[in-house]
Amino acid sequence: MRRAFTIMELLVSSVLIVMITLFLYNAIASMTLSNRTLAKHDDAEHNRSKIFDLLYRDLQESLHVKVEPTEDKHFAIVKLQTRNSLHEIAMPYVVYLIHTQNNALTRLEAAKEIVLPISYEDRFSVHADRLLEGVSDFNLYTATQEQNITAESNTTADANLSITNSVLLFLKVKNWSSPMLFELAL
Repeated sequence: MRRAFTIMELLVSSVLIVMITLFLYNAIASMTLSNRTLAKHDDAEHNRSKIFDLLYRDLQESLHVKVEPTEDKHFAIVKLQTRNSLHEIAMPYVVYLIHTQNNALTRLEAAKEIVLPISYEDRFSVHADRLLEGVSDFNLYTATQEQNITAESNTTADANLSITNSVLLFLKVKNWSSPMLFELAL
């Protein structure tokens, strides 16, 4: 009966311990990398959701929407008056535009109607919020549909029942996998 391990047994057990340690280290490194990637995608989706919610509330609570084309067909300037405010202004005027230097979607908010370019006197009364950088396409399409129904009575006349305004928002960003596209009936 022997009482000690042989050198060969000690070497084999040492090699097995080193191999198990390497496998565990690789597994932990892979898990850390996947956690970082998941956190990055989660942050991007959270920002996308916040921007969608802001655009949705501004458009849903708007009194009127005006879309002005720019020289670049991929971008439009959207002007509206809404009940939604980021800066605690009652019934603010809001302008969405793309800043040309870094293609950043910018939201301007003021108590009075915003005229572009902003004058020197008005520069302190307009709040600017940079929402998103790297925008490659930002357009808002509006449509008005009238529904006419013929009244079924002795006299035939067209009765205008309702007017539905709908908007289609298209927002494409370079690092997003798919563009944001939604339709909203105002």
